[in-house]
Amino acid sequence: MTKLPLEIRRMIYEKALGGASIKVTDIKGALFSSRCRLFEQLDGPAHVLLDLALPLLRTCRQIYSEAIEYLYKANYFLFTTDAYKQPTLEYLPYYFLPQRLTQIRSVHFFWKMDSHHYYLMTHGLDPQMDEWLKSWDALSKLTGLQHLHITLSYTYWSEACKVLWEEHGARLLEPIKMITAPRDFVITLPGRSCSTDMDVGESKCIFRLPSGDDGDGNAAPV
Repeated sequence: MTKLPLEIRRMIYEKALGGASIKVTDIKGALFSSRCRLFEQLDGPAHVLLDLALPLLRTCRQIYSEAIEYLYKANYFLFTTDAYKQPTLEYLPYYFLPQRLTQIRSVHFFWKMDSHHYYLMTHGLDPQMDEWLKSWDALSKLTGLQHLHITLSYTYWSEACKVLWEEHGARLLEPIKMITAPRDFVITLPGRSCSTDMDVGESKCIFRLPSGDDGDGNAAPV
């Protein structure tokens, strides 16, 4: 294979190691990856093992050095805070080398704001910001991102959540301003009543309102 022109080899690497939607979840301190089909069952156990041509990376040192970047830049990574109630995003720097993080191009993050890990704006409490800010800081390290979609949701979008979002939503989304790399940056807000008129600084972020079955953003991601 090394006798083929480099451009041909790159085409092979992208085809063999890319083109998948990969769900990434932390389970009891270990990173687990699975293949997602049309984003289904993102809040449940991993259901399809990856079928990428990973043995290709063990062929020889030259092929590894040429091909490894395609595992990161040619796939679509999905994260969710709901599955297993474990953090994932903010711990990526512990699992991946910095240069691998910068090779990731596409991310979709399904952010359950009332999951055990974040527990934001529930029961009348002010947002607990430490873990929330850690996740945004981790996102800011993905400097190669071109596509970033974030879906914010609650288990149940109640009238109390609406009131609390009106009071705290702008502060919660202040970290958007440090995410300046993605040219395609979309945040789906947790309820249709949310305002999309917020300052995003130099970020290219745009806001969308949900289109869930109940009309308030409570439907599971599909």
